[in-house]
Amino acid sequence: METNMIEKNEVIDGIAVINRDFEIVTANEDLYKFIGIAKVYSIMDVIHQVDLDDFIDVVNGLRVNQEKSMVIRMKNIDNSYRWVLIRVCREENANQQADEFVVMHISDIIVMKKQNQVFRETIQNFRHIMAMDNELFFTYDYQKDVFSINSFIDNEIFNRYTSSLDDARQYFLKLEYIPEEALQEYEGFFEDIRAGVVSYERRFRASKIASKLAGFTNIALKGTTIYDEMKPSRAVGSFRNLDETENIYTQNTYQFNNTDQLISYEESLEYVENNLEVNKNCELAFVHCSIDHFDEIKEKAGEIIAADIYQTVISTMKKIIGYRGVAAQKDINQFCMIVKDCNTDLNLRSFLEHIRTRIGWECHKKYAEYEITLSMGIVRYPENSMSWNILNKKLKFAYDRSVSKGGNNFVIYREHLHGEITE
Repeated sequence: METNMIEKNEVIDGIAVINRDFEIVTANEDLYKFIGIAKVYSIMDVIHQVDLDDFIDVVNGLRVNQEKSMVIRMKNIDNSYRWVLIRVCREENANQQADEFVVMHISDIIVMKKQNQVFRETIQNFRHIMAMDNELFFTYDYQKDVFSINSFIDNEIFNRYTSSLDDARQYFLKLEYIPEEALQEYEGFFEDIRAGVVSYERRFRASKIASKLAGFTNIALKGTTIYDEMKPSRAVGSFRNLDETENIYTQNTYQFNNTDQLISYEESLEYVENNLEVNKNCELAFVHCSIDHFDEIKEKAGEIIAADIYQTVISTMKKIIGYRGVAAQKDINQFCMIVKDCNTDLNLRSFLEHIRTRIGWECHKKYAEYEITLSMGIVRYPENSMSWNILNKKLKFAYDRSVSKGGNNFVIYREHLHGEITE
């Protein structure tokens, strides 16, 4: 894996303050390393001539405390131009005698892309590591006053509770989760967060905050405060139940190690039950699909090529779904995909179009003479129903409608278009 180090002559979040004449009043080290150092320096000297008028118009058009972003080319210390994303803001000045000034934040777009990939991989690694521990995790945003408690389901963060810090403190007291002898340590935990203590640990007895067991159990809270510009920015930490050995905080709703094969239809139903058990507000999209004219393709191409096409469809499907859901064998050349948190129109249509076009492309690369398309019917839980029987009927209706249209399309069940179906 790449490191997140910034290479020579690259910049991430370079900061400059410029006056009304566009002179750099001050800048941070990252920007000076990027553009070089001079006693009097105009920011216009390093902006590409083609972008200069647009930059001046944006800055001159700023109102106090207004912020705008734009992409321009900027010359670095080795005289080469780089595409950078800049964010400019005209900040209010308490001293009326002082000149007006604009703060600029500057980041190299190519470097941001590299770092984004590195950070995504790092976050994924740490999510998997943290999901292995039998703990709940808390965060607190000092600026927004948002306190959250999270756990992990299938290595993805699942929010269990969110409120202001004081509301969280009152919430657990009102529900009588904290016995009287634990109040001092409990209150001390919230005092540590408010005070921005760098590192702290509190242990006390509590009920239900971190346990499925009846009665009170011993929990340990560890936290640390992250500072930004010498002010507390975020607090992060964990809740660990000291009495329970069973893993109760992190769940896998399915073992995802079988990457090349479809699961059975019965296993997919178990996956649904597991998700609804751990998250009552779970949203699921059910996609019933098949390869169009597959019998004709098999007859023309032969068993070996047809089998390879079939396997390509399965593997592509599973790669796209990833940890978001599962793909099951419903019948011969009949698949069922179940995907979490994909129920909005935009998200669902984007997912379906990705599946449709990617499968077509992967098969085309191998066998250009055969056009591989899918017929897909879709229902959504809980929008279309919370009854499994009704969902199944609507799913079959949507799938049959897709097939009847000649294939290579998808039909999302909508009551106002397709009518209501009852038990």
